[in-house]
Parts: sequence; C-alpha cells; structure tokens
Amino acid sequence: MKRIITVLAAMLAAFGTASAANVPDSLQLASGKRVETTVRVVLPVYFGVSTLLDADYLGSWANTGYGDFLGTRIEQNFNFDIEFFGLRFDAKSTPFEANLGLRFSFMDFSLSDTSITFSGNDSPSSIGCMPVRISDTDLSFDGAKSKIHASYLGAPVRFAMKYGAHGKIFVGVAPELLIHGYTKYRYPAHRSEAGTLFNPLRVSVEGGICYYGFGLWARYGLTPLFLPGCSNAKTLSFGLTVGI
Repeated sequence: MKRIITVLAAMLAAFGTASAANVPDSLQLASGKRVETTVRVVLPVYFGVSTLLDADYLGSWANTGYGDFLGTRIEQNFNFDIEFFGLRFDAKSTPFEANLGLRFSFMDFSLSDTSITFSGNDSPSSIGCMPVRISDTDLSFDGAKSKIHASYLGAPVRFAMKYGAHGKIFVGVAPELLIHGYTKYRYPAHRSEAGTLFNPLRVSVEGGICYYGFGLWARYGLTPLFLPGCSNAKTLSFGLTVGI
C-alpha cells in the first residue's frame, strides 16, 4: 500500500506541475488537411492492481496437493506501466484519434498461500513451474511476502473517441515481450530467477475513460501469463491512469 500511495503522489505532483506550467502534451511532427501527427510529451502512466483468472493447473502443477496455490491477495498485488514513447494521429474532422506507443509493464502478485514459492529453476524444464514449500529448507523461513513478478515490454495501439473539450474513451490492443520474471519471499531475503515460469509472448486488450488526462482503465490478457503446460491463468489489471 505504501508503494501505491508513493507512486500516486509522484504522478499527481508531476502532472500538476506540468499543467500549472501550461506545458503542451505533444510536439507536432506533421499536419495535413485530414490528419495531424504528434509525438507525445506527457506519456501515459498506469497504476493499479492485477489478479489471475481461471487459474487451472496443468502438467507438473496438477495433483500437487498444494490446493489453490495460484490464488493471490488482490489488495497486495501491484501493477505499474509507463510508456516511453508515443505517436498520436489526430483526425481533424472527426472526434477520433489513434495512438502507438512503447510500454514497460510490471506485474506483482502476492500469493494467498504464503508457505509456498516456485522452484526458481530457470532452465527450459517443467520443474520451473513447480511449487515448493518455503519451510522445506528451514522451518524458520518466512514466506509472508511470497510473490511472483513479471515485467513485459509492449507496443500498445489505442483508438480514442473524444467527447467535449477534455474527455476521451479509448480501447486498445498490445503485443508484449517478457523482459524479466522472478519469485521472492521475505526471510531470509530470497529472490530466484523464474523466466521459464512466464509466457514469453503475450497479447492484451484494454479500455478506459479519462477526463483532463486523468482516468480509469482495465486490461485483460488474452494470452495466459504462464507457459503452456503450467496453467491457463490469465491476467486482469485495472486502476488509474494519467496522461492518456
């Protein structure tokens, strides 16, 4: 929760400073009779939570005796995205615009069963999908913050319809490439590479509404978060955005 509050405060302060200074949100590249092309300056930032849907267990995860071990504590999950680059195509005679961006996404899941983690075996083997008891090594080990993390680089394409002078409704789709995956727990401070836990390529769809640059968004992963043979669980993320 502290992390979410800190990110929110930083975003609001940055956006408020830019607005007060009357900084434009784009730099014009070209302008024709019908379409104006701009590079975004105030790039979208998203933050909120992610959760897992349809967390069935396949392959080496089936019949492990761990129960619903992909259940997560949604109030402790975290999602943060920022677009490093963006192009906007504004159709002058219509209320529509299109956006193309480059986005970094970070998803952080807190496991409901804090007694488990994952093997952390980053070799191309099904064992990387296997849950393990944190206390199997030492009964004093503490999994209170047992988490899994996945970072992706995506190329979102969004289409927006403007309403009024400052409102937008938007939908989009994004292919995403896995950058980093790992697991961790609190005591002793332990972190394991777990790239083979996650799907290397994903596709997500999103939608939202905003006014004066502030808005609400939701995103659904069409592709499972985990590798085939592990689980078909998909992600649902939602929260607040600034800069759309």
